Amino acid sequence: MSRRVPLTFWLSIAWSLLPAGVWAKPISAGLLLEGRDVPEPGFVVGVESGGIRFSASSSGASSRLYPFDRVKRVDLQEPDQWRRALELMHQEKFDEAVRLFDGIAETYRDVRALKDGYGAMAMFHAMECLRRSGNYGGLSDRVALLKEEYLSELYRPQIRMFSFWSALGSYQAGKENVDRLVRLTEDIEDQDLPGDQMAQASYVAGVVREAQGQLSEALSAYHRAFTLNMSRDRPLVRMAMEAALRAYLKDPDLEKNRVRLREAHGLGKVYQALILEGGRPPADIARFSEPMPPEPAEEETAS
Repeated sequence: MSRRVPLTFWLSIAWSLLPAGVWAKPISAGLLLEGRDVPEPGFVVGVESGGIRFSASSSGASSRLYPFDRVKRVDLQEPDQWRRALELMHQEKFDEAVRLFDGIAETYRDVRALKDGYGAMAMFHAMECLRRSGNYGGLSDRVALLKEEYLSELYRPQIRMFSFWSALGSYQAGKENVDRLVRLTEDIEDQDLPGDQMAQASYVAGVVREAQGQLSEALSAYHRAFTLNMSRDRPLVRMAMEAALRAYLKDPDLEKNRVRLREAHGLGKVYQALILEGGRPPADIARFSEPMPPEPAEEETAS
């Protein structure tokens, strides 16, 4: 299976963002030139400011530079480990998936500027794995390396979200105060974000509101996070549910507020059934998977 990569003028700009150095191993590809109907088989040696360097030899010998305006399409060969990496990611084996994606990104390093190509996509998926596994420190180290120019508009909202998670990691590690997170999540409910990204931003906003002592606002944000992403991002749903349950514990009036107590126990049962599949919750929030305590009037009647 090959990935078709459209080429436009932005490639010459994106090239300037690539690290300098010796070309990596040439990448097997088909190069479709203007005026031709069949791609020319060969190997992409690299992307330069003036165009794409292409060779008929796997060694990259006798390569030619084809200007961008002469190239209609580049069909890159699918990496050997691409499908396996995606499978591991789907199975939530994030550390293994990151290793494979990193290897692919390095192999395709010199063609990273080919929009939505395997080099940029491998970087993107590796960062998604780091996010979903909670490795925000590792994610922070990569945020500046993945340029928006490498990927199409579809991926831009998630690239923006990586900055949210990077800031959260720095805050949780004690490297900075909550101010940057406050700026990022200000008026987040009014921002025009796709559902997946709104769920992520809502979770981060919940952390911020909780740090500011705004418990009700934090609970609303956590609930929005797992509601918007219930079927797509289980790690995020789990984090948001656990954060909400622990936020309920901080409410000094919880036992008196039967409505909020009922919310907490309802969420506890959903969390146990959906996320833990009937397993035992962590000790600090296990009480919410149990039946609600009776109201004081009910206790007096029973005695």
